[in-house]
Amino acid sequence: MKHSLKTFSLFVTGMVLAASLGQTAFAEDLPGSGKTVRYAQSDSLGANYVVAQIGMAAMKELGYDVKLSTLNTTLFFQAAAQGDLDIATDINFPQREPGYKKVEAQAEIVGGGLIQGGGINGYLIDKKTADANNIT
Repeated sequence: MKHSLKTFSLFVTGMVLAASLGQTAFAEDLPGSGKTVRYAQSDSLGANYVVAQIGMAAMKELGYDVKLSTLNTTLFFQAAAQGDLDIATDINFPQREPGYKKVEAQAEIVGGGLIQGGGINGYLIDKKTADANNIT
């Protein structure tokens, strides 16, 4: 628990610092300018709700237009594999691994996420985008 809380605190601190750099630092070159991210949030309003809100806020600060969909994680796996949604930041493994295994050829877990040690937690994006942009 201490490790997860520490990791979460570091994540939040990093996001706040990134946001506090202000518009001037990003004004000239917002990587998301003119781009839309189809962001998925779990329909279970647990602690991961906060993570999703922080992730969306960060993407908006980078200039992305964020379109939010709230749905069950199992349905997100299908939608991501089909290219209908781009990212979810509130998926916990190994709990959700059976659903992921069904689409792992079309989706990619990115990063280590907030839960480390007893489980695996990461961001999931479609495999085509991961391969095209060398995202691991």
